[in-house]
Amino acid sequence: MSSGRSSSSLAAIQRDVFRALQRGTPADPRASRHVRGQGRLGPAARLRIYSEQYPLRLHDALYEDHPNLVKLLGDRKFFALARAYGKAAGSRHYSLGAFGGGLARFLSHRPRGFARPDLADLARFEWALVRSFLAPDAGAKVTMADLAGLGPERFPAASVRLAPSVLLVPLEHDVAALVEALEAGKPAPRAKAERSARPAVRIVWRQGFEVFHRPVEAPEARALRRARAGRPLAEVCAAFRSEQAAFSALSSWAQEQMLCGLQAP
Repeated sequence: MSSGRSSSSLAAIQRDVFRALQRGTPADPRASRHVRGQGRLGPAARLRIYSEQYPLRLHDALYEDHPNLVKLLGDRKFFALARAYGKAAGSRHYSLGAFGGGLARFLSHRPRGFARPDLADLARFEWALVRSFLAPDAGAKVTMADLAGLGPERFPAASVRLAPSVLLVPLEHDVAALVEALEAGKPAPRAKAERSARPAVRIVWRQGFEVFHRPVEAPEARALRRARAGRPLAEVCAAFRSEQAAFSALSSWAQEQMLCGLQAP
């Protein structure tokens, strides 16, 4: 692409060209000076081709990762969202797969035309599903037999880690009901204008090639956060009201392949 007429560094070339593509200003002289024209396609014309394709690639990246947001908004309005988000945030990662990481934050500011109060939560939830699916494999999983093998002497001081695909997603609206309706082809329920005083939490995890999710109550959420921090199993279990509740949760986590990295004293 470079014409060889400039001694600009590679970083300067990338900055100037990307700025022109992002702003939709292919005639920008700072970008055009780095591009060689050919035949009827001068530097600005060639940059215009890339400039027109850039928002389409950003849209495609979001479209694949947020199918229910697409259903809720419709194709035309979702395209407008992708353009607005692209102009506001841009793509800051070498992979377009990371582009959707800031969409929930963008929607939380209620941009013009996208004031439905649960849009940010829906984007946050769908992005968690994507992250969980793409998370690296945890390796050897911890089973209940592994935990039982610790015995009462070593169990309290031992620790486990959550698999990389395990995510806790705080939500201020009933996104699960919204997703269920959208996936069933039913009309989307109306979103409550007020936020929940106590945000609900859903856990998302991958088992094989399938991603699952379910709600978690406050004690289990606390326990999961302690496990993620590598706290001793005694502290993890202390988050529950009873030994039976702690045992039930540990059994569920192990069965659903959420645990890895057992460390025993």
